[in-house]
Amino acid sequence: MEKKYVSKKDVKRIASDELQKGRTKTEILAELTDVYYEKDLLAKFIAGTPHPETKNKLKLVNILLAIISIVIVAFRFLVFGIDYIGSGLTILTLIMGISIFTFEATSYRLLSIVCIMTFVRYFMNYGISQYLLVDLGLTLVIAVLGFYLGSKLFPNYGILAVKKDSHGAPILE
Repeated sequence: MEKKYVSKKDVKRIASDELQKGRTKTEILAELTDVYYEKDLLAKFIAGTPHPETKNKLKLVNILLAIISIVIVAFRFLVFGIDYIGSGLTILTLIMGISIFTFEATSYRLLSIVCIMTFVRYFMNYGISQYLLVDLGLTLVIAVLGFYLGSKLFPNYGILAVKKDSHGAPILE
């Protein structure tokens, strides 16, 4: 059989179907390396596919995180005006908040980090106020939920890529 180039959508669909059948991510990777080029990219997509049981169990918390991250962007826009929404960090918060709905592995930890960075930027530029406390509360909720969900849904996924063992092989299980 001739190998194909990796399609994220196809690999994630196959991985999700195979996980539903009880196969391990390592078995899925071994099978798909015969079909696709780019083993590292395959490992990244497979590691970024949550187990269906875990996904269903954490679905409500996931939706809550996505909604809160969108609410904080709206809050910052309403309180600080147009110049703040133009901030790259705020736009990133919005994009990652939306991508949380689709269980995008890289979004969880990055959302937490970017949200904290945005809060620090806000604090340094505007100082302490009643709005700071609301922003701080939302930021802390997002950070905790982001790191929690990221570690539960994708335990072997780092901030941007799959964790590797001492030999450089991807850790999928």
